[in-house]
Amino acid sequence: KRFTLNQGQRRAFEIICTNLLKRYVESDEEWIAKDPLRMFLTGPGGTGKTHVVRAVKEVMKYYGLDHTIRALALTGGAACLIEGSTIHKGLGL
Repeated sequence: KRFTLNQGQRRAFEIICTNLLKRYVESDEEWIAKDPLRMFLTGPGGTGKTHVVRAVKEVMKYYGLDHTIRALALTGGAACLIEGSTIHKGLGL
């Protein structure tokens, strides 16, 4: 599946995917030694946060690594859109 991302979306997508692919696909020791990436995507409705999350999930699914990421959102509605969970549930708060 192909996603069209604007410059800001692409930047977030590349940061996330580079981190995950170097860590899990290439088994790059330098990346493995680092703490896991934690990224907070924010912005008003319609800026493409969900679009970025879906694109990242597609890449990870392609590599069989969709189990390596957790998509969390502030509200139940947003969590449903990204097929994730709320921050409170995801972090056990």
